[in-house]
Amino acid sequence: MVLAVGAIAGILAFTVLPWAANDGGGDSAKFGDIHTALSAANTGGLGGAYFSWLAWAALAAAALFAIAANVPSGSQNYWRALGVVLGLVGIGLTYGAIHDLHVGLGDVSAAFWVAIVGFVLIAAGSLVPSRPVVHYQPNYGMPTDQQKFAQPHQPTPGVMPGMPLGSTPPPQYTYSQPASAPYPAQAPMRPAAAMAAPGWMTDPSRRYELRYWDGNRWTENVSTGGNQAIDPI
Repeated sequence: MVLAVGAIAGILAFTVLPWAANDGGGDSAKFGDIHTALSAANTGGLGGAYFSWLAWAALAAAALFAIAANVPSGSQNYWRALGVVLGLVGIGLTYGAIHDLHVGLGDVSAAFWVAIVGFVLIAAGSLVPSRPVVHYQPNYGMPTDQQKFAQPHQPTPGVMPGMPLGSTPPPQYTYSQPASAPYPAQAPMRPAAAMAAPGWMTDPSRRYELRYWDGNRWTENVSTGGNQAIDPI
C-alpha cells in the first residue's frame, strides 16, 4: 500500500501537477511544460535530463526494486537496500534538478513536494515486512479441512498417518488398536515400531506442532496450524 501510494504520487507529479508559477503568475508550469521549454532552449545538465527522462527512470527503478523487496526470496534484503537507496537517489535528483535550474524552494509548487513524498514512500515501502515463505509439501496426507488443525492430529484407526484421506492402506501398514487402550495425546519423541511408517507426528524439537517422519528419520517438513514450512533439523 505504501509503495503504491508513492508510485501514484510520482506519476501525478510528472503528469498533472504544477511545478512552478509561469511568468504571468499562477501555478501552471507542469512537468511537460518545463520539458518543452528546456528542449526549446537546448538546456542540458541535470535539470534538462531530469525533466526529459531521468525523473521517470528514477521513479521506475525505485518502484521496481521496492516491488522486488516485497517478494519473499533469498535476495530480499538486497532488493530492500536497493529500493531504499534508489528512493533516496530520486529525492536527491529532484532537488538537484530544481537547484540546477536556479529555482528556489520558495518558488516551487505542489508537484515538487509530491515527487519528494513519492520517493520517500517508495523507500519506506521497500522496508515493509512481507509474509514469510510457506513451502507447501504435496502428498503428505494433511487434512483438507483447516479446522482439524485446531485439535491434535491423531491417526485414524485402520489408516496409517501420512496417507491421503479416503485411501486404503497396504496390508503392511494396517494395525489395530484395542478399544480399551486410548490413543496417546502426543506421539513419542521417536516413533515406536508400530508407528514407524511415514506420517505426520508431533515435532520432537517442539518448535512446530507436527514434523514428517519418512519411515527412517525426521524430515525438514513441519506444520503448525495447518501451515506447512521447511525447518531443517
